[in-house]
Amino acid sequence: MYSVLRGIEAAVETTNEYERILLICYAIFMTLGMYWYTRFWDLPEDIIEYYKEESTHVLPRTIIGSLGVTLGAAMYYFLFTVLFTWSYSYTYLPTSLALALWNFWCTINLLLATPCYRERK
Repeated sequence: MYSVLRGIEAAVETTNEYERILLICYAIFMTLGMYWYTRFWDLPEDIIEYYKEESTHVLPRTIIGSLGVTLGAAMYYFLFTVLFTWSYSYTYLPTSLALALWNFWCTINLLLATPCYRERK
């Protein structure tokens, strides 16, 4: 939530049009992501069910499976890592650097959370 609010604040403050568009898009996508998270992982049991080998959770039963969903989320955060890093290299807006680092951190956490090594019975 903080990244959304800080991104909106920075979008209002910046004079760079590219930076403004990036920050507003990020705020929109992250807000939609919050709805996504609460829809599919509202309860702790939802996360446990997501990682089960024979899961009844709706996401692992998709065509791309839980590995594809988790890697897709990691790619989403990595994309914003690249965009904010690129943006910071031109505008030197501290918010861009902070958001680049935050998105990189999220990317690493999602890669570490990929369901590649499941516990066997």
